Amino acid sequence: MDHSKSDEEARPVQFDLEILRERGLSPTIGEYFRDGPRFQMGAQWVAFNVNGDDIGRRRTSFDATGRLCITATLAASLGLKAVERPGGVQAGASAVGDCPDQRVHAPRAVIVLRPSEGAVEITVPPEDMMAMSHPERMETGGVGALLNYRAYAYESRTIGAQKNASRYLDTELGFNAGDWIVRSHQMYSQNAGIGHYRWQSAYAQRTFVEHKQVLQAGRITTRGSLFAGLPLTGAQWFPERGLKQLRNYPVSGVAATRARVEIRQNGMLLHSTVVPPGPFTVSDYPLVDKTSDLRVSIVEENGNEQIMTVPAASLLLLSDNTQNEGLTMAAGQLWSAADVRSYDNVPVVTGAYGWARGSLTGTLGGLLSRQYASAAMAANWKVAPHVSSFAQMVASRDGGRDRNGAQGSAALAWLIGEHVSVGVSGNLRSAGYRTVQEAASVIQAPISGSGARSQAGATVSMNLEGWGAVSAGITRTSYFDAQPGTTYSASWGVGWRQVSLQVGVSRSSTTTASAESAGFAPYGVQRAPIYVYVNLSIALGSGVTISSYGRRTDDVTYYGASIDQRVNDTVAYRLSAERSSGIPGTEASGSVNVLPRYASVSLGLSDRQTGRSYYGEITGSMLATPSGVGFSPYPVQDTFGVIRTGNVVGLKVDTPQGPVWSGPGGIVAVPALLAYQASRLEAALTGKALNVDVADPSQVVRAGRGAVLDMTMDARRVRRVLLTVTDAQDVVLPAGLPVLRGGNEFFSSTARGGRVMVDRMQEDDILYVELPTGQRCMLQDVRTRARGEGELFESGTAACR
Repeated sequence: MDHSKSDEEARPVQFDLEILRERGLSPTIGEYFRDGPRFQMGAQWVAFNVNGDDIGRRRTSFDATGRLCITATLAASLGLKAVERPGGVQAGASAVGDCPDQRVHAPRAVIVLRPSEGAVEITVPPEDMMAMSHPERMETGGVGALLNYRAYAYESRTIGAQKNASRYLDTELGFNAGDWIVRSHQMYSQNAGIGHYRWQSAYAQRTFVEHKQVLQAGRITTRGSLFAGLPLTGAQWFPERGLKQLRNYPVSGVAATRARVEIRQNGMLLHSTVVPPGPFTVSDYPLVDKTSDLRVSIVEENGNEQIMTVPAASLLLLSDNTQNEGLTMAAGQLWSAADVRSYDNVPVVTGAYGWARGSLTGTLGGLLSRQYASAAMAANWKVAPHVSSFAQMVASRDGGRDRNGAQGSAALAWLIGEHVSVGVSGNLRSAGYRTVQEAASVIQAPISGSGARSQAGATVSMNLEGWGAVSAGITRTSYFDAQPGTTYSASWGVGWRQVSLQVGVSRSSTTTASAESAGFAPYGVQRAPIYVYVNLSIALGSGVTISSYGRRTDDVTYYGASIDQRVNDTVAYRLSAERSSGIPGTEASGSVNVLPRYASVSLGLSDRQTGRSYYGEITGSMLATPSGVGFSPYPVQDTFGVIRTGNVVGLKVDTPQGPVWSGPGGIVAVPALLAYQASRLEAALTGKALNVDVADPSQVVRAGRGAVLDMTMDARRVRRVLLTVTDAQDVVLPAGLPVLRGGNEFFSSTARGGRVMVDRMQEDDILYVELPTGQRCMLQDVRTRARGEGELFESGTAACR
């Protein structure tokens, strides 16, 4: 008995012939689909689901009838037991040849083919599965090299020929091999003719799946929840979950002109970008530490610099405080991540262990260095379904100066009902507390001048449903040797269909460290101004949005208007004009963002009465594998791949990171795949791609971290021709007749007016139409005209004789 299908599935599908006739279709069409959907003959990649569990892709074959070829290798990779029969193979089962009958290796499997999804579902009794925790679920291995780049140039000129220019280049080089990940990240910046080169990191890492841990060695930054963010030259061992970066705090501000924004933490430059005039928000930067303030510099066109501080208390509320289960260890030597700080061969060893018990998770750890020691603990507690808390305590011993100290942090988040959320947080630091970087630095600040003594913050946000949402926050900071400061903020945003309105105000009297002090004593005190802003936006359709805004800073009022439009997937632009009280003239600016398939380019121009500025930026990546070289407008991540499309150039493929296009040689660079999760890749067969035929346009893959996948989407350019077909008496054929290629391959049916769409027209095609009498006629005298501009197919005529 063949158990491969249920009785219902085993029976051919019976079509209602009367219904086919009523709908103008020939009853013979049912013969071509009576056995269900079919895969194309040959080898291809297919996603498998076994007993409801997605286990990833396997390369397998199908015979001429679309039947799945289950070989011994495929059965083993799916986790199916080897079949043993004393009497040999069941009668009627073929055990030889390139496509064995399924009864040879999976006699009790129920197989469901889904060609439209590129998937196969298999259900077997539990006793037919191998005795192991799970089959190999991920695609691993592969070799590939990469280059990520981001560069911008900014220049402003004022009346009198005063010139201010800056340049920035951020690159990442690396390769993957055998699930090892090797990377080197470096940055170069130039301001006012002075250049700085920073080597941010260089490391090799690999995930050991059986231990669920990651080994990383080189110039690294420590991971974990207790001693994160330490720059070391050494190695670390941490849970695989630790690869998840902390959620970034959205840094918001207001730029008076086109300005350069730099974000630093502990003296380390995290991000640098250029923003247009008006309100801005930056969130795409690598946050590595949640217990240190962010220092944000806004450098205007005229050289004026604003400095804002994002308190660590705010980071505690918005960062992911969940502790990592498992062991975290690191050992190495401190290296300087900022130009103004250095260390003299300082060794560091740190370790921590995370655990979970129901709603309580925690971590215990310690750190040792030369004449320095530190111990820490942290815990998360889900107090109630809508209340979560976090607490952390770190104690230090600085033997070089015989000082002891401690620093504590706590946060509480509470969701009140469905519309109100409240958060409170705070940090407290004793005078004798020192981090290992402060204790080891060759630049030693006085013990009483080590920064903030305490911080306390509170936020509240409320969803007003049809009236939008409001939020407010306050942070109070006290210092060891400076006056305390307070930061206030409040905002309201609401949208009505195509109209949105944002109103906000912020004021800060918090003292901040100057650029020279870089996180030590705040002897260069600056105070942030008061910001008040209003922004009204209206979406007009076709990707067009107009906005008008006003803001007030230090008794100066600015107001302006702008228009933005996303023309298509590759082009967007922005035009704006602004005036200010007490300053004559209008400032006009414009920018265009272009995505020319293989890179992302931004250009900007600003013109004002006192001068003019220019801005340009380009970002993208290049990767190389044994299959070829590909280009992408997005940075390549730690797990990536390529898709071979044949020789089709310009085919658009949607990936988890965004759309990419096939380049020279038909290679599509897939810059990012989700590690240990399903990643969907889908060819966009619309618009200009309608003359491309892709055999497997949609694929789902599951890759292990560090894998480089080599995938295939068999694509080719095709001629699509709409023919008007007449019979031997020059009368158009009736609708609903089957159209065959090569005698047996059904691919279409005649439409009203004798029209037939031939989607893969070739010069040597032999096409038939099955007539109502049961006879066939062959298409002859095929005449076509070239496809005109904007047309999706050719048109022509043919006679069926």
